[in-house]
Amino acid sequence: MNTAGGQRILVVDDYEKMRFALVALFESEGFDVVGEAANGSEAVWRAGEDQPDVIILDFRMPGLSAEQTANVLRHVAPEARIVVFSGYLEDEPTWADAYMPKDQISELPNLVRKLWNEEDGT
Repeated sequence: MNTAGGQRILVVDDYEKMRFALVALFESEGFDVVGEAANGSEAVWRAGEDQPDVIILDFRMPGLSAEQTANVLRHVAPEARIVVFSGYLEDEPTWADAYMPKDQISELPNLVRKLWNEEDGT
């Protein structure tokens, strides 16, 4: 993970207003949002280019499923942690590093910090 500039975030959600809200939230908390994607294919391309530390991945999007997207992301950005962000799931899927329900959006930065601290061993 990149420790020089803080956590690098990729936001993936098919709903443009949600992407906007997530970018604003993370930037207001001092995170470096390196990209946005509206679907799994875009996410794979962006992650390969930007090598984010954390990927916020919507669970329901057109095209590739979140699980399919996560499987490819593990290959193109192997150091990235994947946080599934969903209004549909009740539990963390086994293929994700973390999970946050959409109704708890304000807690996402804290979850990312926790993942970061676990990675650093602090």
